[in-house]
Amino acid sequence: MELELRFFNVDPSQILGIAKGLRYLHDHQPPVYHGDVKGFNVLISDEGQPLLTGFSLSFLVNSAFDLPVEVPSGGTLPWMAPERFGIDSDASGVTPEADVWAFGMTALELFTRRTPFHGLNHVRVISRIMKGLLPDLPEAESTYSRLTEKWWQICSLCWKYDPSQRPTMLQIVEMIVDAESHTKGDTESRMEESLTENRATLPSHSRSSLSIRSLFRRK
Repeated sequence: MELELRFFNVDPSQILGIAKGLRYLHDHQPPVYHGDVKGFNVLISDEGQPLLTGFSLSFLVNSAFDLPVEVPSGGTLPWMAPERFGIDSDASGVTPEADVWAFGMTALELFTRRTPFHGLNHVRVISRIMKGLLPDLPEAESTYSRLTEKWWQICSLCWKYDPSQRPTMLQIVEMIVDAESHTKGDTESRMEESLTENRATLPSHSRSSLSIRSLFRRK
């Protein structure tokens, strides 16, 4: 059953909060790996802070293949890293690198409000992942232009087929902070340009007494 998420106004700072939560778990001694990172395993507190839940611990055998494939029962296929299928490597369990892959899928999920590989059944999802075929870049309209180029680069780094090539959660947090600082700067620059253009259209005798708030109230 295909589920469509209804996060109509995703705040990128909440995705940063998820990344910080995973970084804390991975840096904990002993380390803790989540194993089933996805939107439905993120709760939002009354203060607007994301809280991780739904940790994966057990395993099962998927009988849908000609050969048995060991996958974590708590994991969810569209978010799972290729090595978790137990085909190419010994790293079929829960690892920090697998959490990183799932985080990238979760970020995409929250931006698009759809599950990764939306519209594909599990067999096709596994086939795409094992062939190294990643999700397509969504149209800007589908993410309300919030999935910027920098955010897409972060997601793409999370989906490196070789687990050793993926960034750590600490590096991801740093990249998100950098991406959001650029986004904030670009937004403030566009607002300033808009205000400057509005001032240029006003009669000269009224410019000195016009407040920023009144600009937004003009009809």
